[in-house]
Amino acid sequence: MEKLYAEYLLPVCSPLLLTGEKPLKTPEDLAKHTLLHDASRRDWQTYTRQLGLNHINVQQGPIFSHSAMVLQAAIHGQGVALANNVMAQSEIEAGRLVCPFNDVLVSKNAFIWFVMTARQHWVK
Repeated sequence: MEKLYAEYLLPVCSPLLLTGEKPLKTPEDLAKHTLLHDASRRDWQTYTRQLGLNHINVQQGPIFSHSAMVLQAAIHGQGVALANNVMAQSEIEAGRLVCPFNDVLVSKNAFIWFVMTARQHWVK
């Protein structure tokens, strides 16, 4: 048994949100930006509590039915998303998304790889 990877959620946004009228530089700046949600809508609450950011209204912002739609909205500058590290990796590498700060939300999920090395005597 081998652990493939750990899952975590990280804030991501268009590079355009890092500059301009309300630059996104610290987690406290999230209060000035639209939060993008998937259908569960729980992640932002957990994330802001972890950082002690109780003044941020985590209920504001649009809700999307699928996490891929949340990423597309973030790419197009519609707000800030909490994205799965694996799903967001290619968009970050391509420069379409950036992670404005390093605070992440570690998931309890883990992805495990099971490999049977050899067939032994099977009981019939």
